[in-house]
Order: sequence, then C-alpha cells, then structure tokens
Amino acid sequence: MSVSGARGIVTAVAVALAAAVLGGLPWLLTGARLPLQNLWASETPPAQMPHTMLPFSQYSLVFQASIIIVGAGLAGLSVRLLARVLDRHAPLAGVAGAMLAVLYIAAIIQTGLTVASGLQRDLPGWRGVLGDEDARPLSGASQLYLAGLIGVAIVVVLFALAVYVVVARARVPAAAVALSIVAVLLGPWVRELVQATAVIEPTRPAAWLDPITWVPPIGVGLAICWCGVRGVRRIVAAAVCLAVLWLVPALLETVSAVAGSRALVHDPRELADYGWGLFRMLLGPAGWSLPLLGAAVVVAVAGAVGARLVRRARPPASP
Repeated sequence: MSVSGARGIVTAVAVALAAAVLGGLPWLLTGARLPLQNLWASETPPAQMPHTMLPFSQYSLVFQASIIIVGAGLAGLSVRLLARVLDRHAPLAGVAGAMLAVLYIAAIIQTGLTVASGLQRDLPGWRGVLGDEDARPLSGASQLYLAGLIGVAIVVVLFALAVYVVVARARVPAAAVALSIVAVLLGPWVRELVQATAVIEPTRPAAWLDPITWVPPIGVGLAICWCGVRGVRRIVAAAVCLAVLWLVPALLETVSAVAGSRALVHDPRELADYGWGLFRMLLGPAGWSLPLLGAAVVVAVAGAVGARLVRRARPPASP
C-alpha cells in the first residue's frame, strides 16, 4: 500500500471517530445513562440506569436523530475539506463512511441489548429449563417497544449515511441541501448540549428571544450562500433548502409530540389526527416555520453581499 493510501485510511478512521464523538457529545456529557423507561422491569433511579451509546426512548427520538445526523454531517464536511489537500487516490470517503456505519451499527446493537435486558418480561413465575429467570421472553408490549426503537434507529442511521455521502462527494447544490438537513438537526443538538453543560437548569425564553431557535435558519442561510443562485440547479437547490427549513422543524416537533403522547397512544386514529393538526398549525402563521424562512433568506443575502464586498476589496493579482 502506498504512503498516501495508508495516510488516507488513518485520516478517514480518525475523521469518523472524531465526528461520531462530537455528534454524540451532548449525550456523553449527560453521562450517557439510558433515559427512564415506561416498561422497565424494576424501579430504577436515573443515576442507576445502565450506560448506553444511544438515548433509546420514545421521548428522545429527535435527540437521537440529531446526534447521529449531526455526526454524519461533520464527517462528510471534514472529508470534503480534506479531499482538497490529500492525494485524490487516497481512500478517504469510502473508509470514513464504512467506519461511521460500523460505529453506528455497534451503537444500535449495544443499546438494543442493554434495553432488552431490563424491559418487562412475561410469565413472572417461569424459570425455564435451566431455572434462569432472565431467559423469560419479553412481554408483548416490550417486544413492540424495542422493535420500534431499533427500527427508528436503523432508519435514522441509513438516512445519516446518505447525508454523509452527499455532503462528502456530491456536487455543491446537492451538498447544500444535505447540509441544510444537518443545520435543522443542529438546533435540537445545540439545545441538548446547552442543557448538558449548564450548572443549573437553564430557563427557556420565548421562541423569538431564544438564540437556539435561530441556529437552523442561520445554518440553512449559510448553505444557500455557499451554493449560490447562479444557474437553474443552484436556484432549485436554494428553494429545496428553504423547503427543508420550512417542513423539517415542524415535522420533528410533531414527531416528538406524537411519540410522547401517552394519552392517545391507544387510539391510533385520534393520534394521527392530533399529529396532522399540529403539523399543519406549525407550518402556518401560528407556527415558527415562516419566520425561520425569513431569517434564512436574510442570512443568505447578507452572506452573499459580504462575500462580494470581500472579493472587491482584495487587491488585483499581479501580472
């Protein structure tokens, strides 16, 4: 193997590890203890819950998606930047992507096994052939709950790997759209990071006064600024970036509200109606999607104007 190939592999592994750790930083700073579970077999204080690599819980779906997708986005952006300085034949993107996939699959397996070991089981008096009470099967509700959490985690990881590939290897318009998705998930990621590092419980101000509210539109605006709007493809990409900012935050809030609604969980039709109504409300004037769009446009225009002023201020190249 050539020196550049070995250097590329080492760099790729380091990028994947660093991105996965940085993406999971808000979770690691909390102590990485499993959130309290409604179907846990025994009463366990939060400080005694087992350590897991992912926050499996129906109340933490958005948080879980944010640490996975933000980590993948960081890896993709790092690979895209490093590809400019490394040998173009160095196996950077492929190795980093494979390493990222291995890390996330390992996280799902470790977390799934840990959750399965503590959930409620059937037949309280049954000890099996060998008398091992832990060999009792999970209850039906526990099986459904665990399967749902694992299924959601797998879908999120597959989506995150797609985001990684697009950010790392695709052309600028497609990469800008993928980075907009990462920017939207950066909002809940930053919020969890602030809560994990706060000495006291931080108070949450009104949405328009909360700086974290404006993290996604700033990120989307910068992605549009980087992409530009010259040409049909880039104009379409900018429009898709704004559509992502309009739809995805409302979708995430709806998913969080629906998943955490224990009162309606036994009435799927009522739950679906509640979720659809909330989603439509968030997209309209009563929600925050429209102000976020305005902020993103302002950031994109300001960034474009600033970049043009910087280019004009540069001295002309000497002949």
